[in-house]
This record gives sequence, structure tokens and C-alpha cells, in this order.
Amino acid sequence: MEPRSLQEIDSNFANSAAIPKDSIFYDVLTSPFHIDGFYDPYSIKKFCRLPPEFLPACNQGVQELAWHTAGGRVRFATDSPWIAVAVQLRRVVHMSHMPCTGHSGIDLYGGPAGTNVGEQEFCHTFFPPDPLLPNGAQYNGIYHFLENRSIMREITLHLPLYNGLEKLYVGVQAGAVIQAPIRYRLEKPVLFYGSSITQGGCASRPGNSYINYLSRWLNFNYICLGFSGSAKGEQNMAQYIASLDLSAVIMDYDHNAYDTNGPDGTNLAATHYPFYQILRQKHPDMPILMISKPDYDSNPVSGRVRRDIILKSYLRGRENGDNQLWFIDGQSLFQARDRGSCTVDGTHPNDLGFYRMAETIYPYLKEALRSTIDHG
Repeated sequence: MEPRSLQEIDSNFANSAAIPKDSIFYDVLTSPFHIDGFYDPYSIKKFCRLPPEFLPACNQGVQELAWHTAGGRVRFATDSPWIAVAVQLRRVVHMSHMPCTGHSGIDLYGGPAGTNVGEQEFCHTFFPPDPLLPNGAQYNGIYHFLENRSIMREITLHLPLYNGLEKLYVGVQAGAVIQAPIRYRLEKPVLFYGSSITQGGCASRPGNSYINYLSRWLNFNYICLGFSGSAKGEQNMAQYIASLDLSAVIMDYDHNAYDTNGPDGTNLAATHYPFYQILRQKHPDMPILMISKPDYDSNPVSGRVRRDIILKSYLRGRENGDNQLWFIDGQSLFQARDRGSCTVDGTHPNDLGFYRMAETIYPYLKEALRSTIDHG
């Protein structure tokens, strides 16, 4: 008997059904689609989280990872009874501890016309077929809404966390309306700067990163500058972030500020307060949140050393009169019960870990943004 694929045995694991012949595809880098989380995508016609001309001044990791679409979103409204995608990835990715739904998949959230991002519900994940080769860098998929009728809906697509996009096309029924989405309650972005955890490793799908939870719960636009292994706290990165018009900055780069040639915390201590100073000098009233790494249990001694460096930055800032500064102890992020169930490898959060991180950070960020977000 010939072996059968899992998709043949259980159709629920099939990637997609056939796309209707009357589908019309549109490049999302055109109006009226809204693209969030990238540097000027409509002008450069690329999905890059940093200005391409800035990349040569960055470390090698950032030069590659800036092309990963972590935190990127495509938003629009349509009355099509289905949504299809045609995706050309930057490369084929194999990760032993993160599913392709997370590193290369696209999450679809939707809701009736007028619903904001927090009211939209998860509908579907588009993801590459298995096996990934030889055509794994290209895939398509379709989702039929349960109502299967032409009513206006708000749509959000959360883009891959650990891969880049060369092209993304959205398909709708011929004759369907496509229009601009409703605005975020807070359009001026909140920026997250940090490590692989900030980038979203290892969420099972893009919508489950802790940043996406927070964005939905508080209805704000954001920029994710999470760079796996490469967020070193360099001054030129601080200067770039300080040049942006932002609602808040979350400094979450503890994990990457290590120094292999010195004692634990050497580079973190050398960069953390100066990074904060650069931000504060340019933005005297902008909320800044400082977070230490969540996987405290994997090395409590190191965790204490590094947490205390960040706490010292916070206390120094507060002593200098900064009342727009918050500190979140990373040891609290996974909360108390079943902390060991919050990661896939002792370091990178799984979906439970990201959810608990978002729950813990939420009240701090809500307070920090209280003057600009109506919390109802």
C-alpha cells in the first residue's frame, strides 16, 4: 500500500482549496491597501523595516533581518466573500523549533465593516506547502468567509515573522469593492526594539506575537524592530529610532546585548542608559518602557545581573525627574504557574508565553498611553 500524505488522510491539514477563476489579484503595494510596520513601502516598493540606505551602517544581522516582515500588516476593507493570497517569499526557511505557519505564514483577521483591529477575529492562516522545495518560496491560498456572501468586512493580514516578502497579492471576487480600512485609535506608532523574542520567535503564527496581542487590545499602530540575535543597542540605532515620530518606545533588547569577550552584562551596561538618553533628548515627553528578558529561569544569576542593569537605568532616569519612564521585570512576564510551559526551548516563547507576556505588559503600556488612547 502506497503511503498517503497527512493532507490526503485529513483534509483539514490541506493548505488551500482551488482559487476561483473569477478572482482578481491586486498588488498590496498599491492604494487603497494600508501597509503598516515598514519604511515607506509605497515609495520603495519593498517590504523593509528600515531605510535601505541606513542598512550598511547596521550590523550584519540587522542588514538581513530588516527584510523580515515581522510586525508587518496589510489592512483593507472589501465585500468579497473570500480572500485569496499569492505569496512570493524572500527565501525558503527551515526552522526546527518554529512552525512554518509562524516563520512564513500570513494570518487573516476580519470583522464586519467598521470593526477596529481589536474587534476583528482570527479567521485563517495561509502557509507554504510541505515539502517546501522546489517551489516553497511561492504559495497561494484562499479563505471563504463562513457567511459566504458579499458584505463589507475589515481585513488585517499579519505577515511572516521570520521570512521576507518579495511580492504579495490579494485576490478577491471579480467586481468586489476594495477600500481603505478604518484608522487605528492611535495612528502614531508605538515602536518595539529588541531581540528574537521581539521579532516573534517562536510564535506558531504571526498574530500570536506579544506585540500583536497588545496592538489589538489597545488598538494602536506599531513598528517592530525585533532583530534575532542582532539588537545590540548601538547608538546609531538609537539615533534612528529617535528620529521617528512615535507614541512610545519599548526597549526590549536585553537578550542580545551580551559580550562574549567580557563579563555577563558588559555590553548591556555600556549601552542601555546611553540608548535611553538619546531617545529622551529628542523626545522629552514620550513614554519609554524598559523590559528585561523573560526567560529568567534558564539562568537566574545572569537574569538578576542583567535585570539590575536595566533597573539601574530606570531608577537613574526617574531620579532625574523622568515621569514618562516604566520598568517591567522580565521575571514577571511568564507569570507564576507553569512557567516552564511558556517556551519551546527554554528561551523563545511559545503561544502561551507570548500571551502571558502581553498580559503582563498590557497594564504598563495602557498607563503609558493613557493620554492618547481612550480606553473606554
